[in-house]
Amino acid sequence: MELTVPVDSSEHRPSMPPATTMARLAAALSVSLLMSGVAAAQSTVGEDRRLGAAQLFEEASREAQRGNDAEAAELFLRAHNVLPALPAIAQAVFYFEKADLLVRAANTAVELQSFIERVGAGSLDETEVMAATALFEDVLGRADVQLVRVDVECERCEATELAGSYFPASFYVEPGQEHPIALHLPGGERELHPTRGDAGQRLVIRPRAQGSDAEALEGEAGGAHRAAFYVLAAATVALGGATLWSGVDTLAGVEEFETEGARDLYDAGQAKERRTNGLIGATAGLAVATLVLAFFTDWQGESDDGGTDVALSVGADHVGAALTGTW
Repeated sequence: MELTVPVDSSEHRPSMPPATTMARLAAALSVSLLMSGVAAAQSTVGEDRRLGAAQLFEEASREAQRGNDAEAAELFLRAHNVLPALPAIAQAVFYFEKADLLVRAANTAVELQSFIERVGAGSLDETEVMAATALFEDVLGRADVQLVRVDVECERCEATELAGSYFPASFYVEPGQEHPIALHLPGGERELHPTRGDAGQRLVIRPRAQGSDAEALEGEAGGAHRAAFYVLAAATVALGGATLWSGVDTLAGVEEFETEGARDLYDAGQAKERRTNGLIGATAGLAVATLVLAFFTDWQGESDDGGTDVALSVGADHVGAALTGTW
């Protein structure tokens, strides 16, 4: 049986790898490579599986020729699942990315990388491995920046499930969305971990008995905790209250000086004015810092149980602020 494998490398999105890299990939994923993969597996798989994989590959090739990249990718992946072969899964990664399905491309690239490691690069065609490696490195490099990587650390977990599909220990999800990831534990126990992350963030999920829910790795991307914003906001309010008190006190000194005209009252008024000006500058600086922090605060975490309150107390001889809440 002769199969034709169309690999469209003439048109790429601006975000695709350089044309030279894609040209090498196209050459490596040609008909001869697919046939070598099928021939090597003929002695260990049934005839039905071999023919089924060949039929799926033909269908995928036709969809690719029609420009149906997403459909072609799904069929290439099904062909690989029927009869594992490096060219089939590499084509699936290529067409998922070409269809702008980065999550599917990234998770299939993880599978591609695992396949090469599991089978062993030494038992595969060197050119084939080089082209596939360049492909999955490019896709995973983009995914590490644009998506959220989830790593499951659970030796006793039997499976990791999301939206009815099962995933390996490392996979990618869309940022800014909540993903109900379920860990399947021995004895039929199913542990749900709602997970949300930002683009470029890496999250670790462990069973609750082993650690905690999804947590961002130290040093990875993530917003500031809301408590930091609330503390800075309270400090701004307190300093603003002090500025208000100082201004009132300064004006009172002016009235007293105009009434009595003493030199010591003039000097005291000048000192109060300098104090008030300094407080105004400090309050303005702290307010700007609070505003900037607001843009980098993670407002999508768990909701506050008890709310947050800021109480301001200003008197003739004192000023104070209190911050209460639960985070």
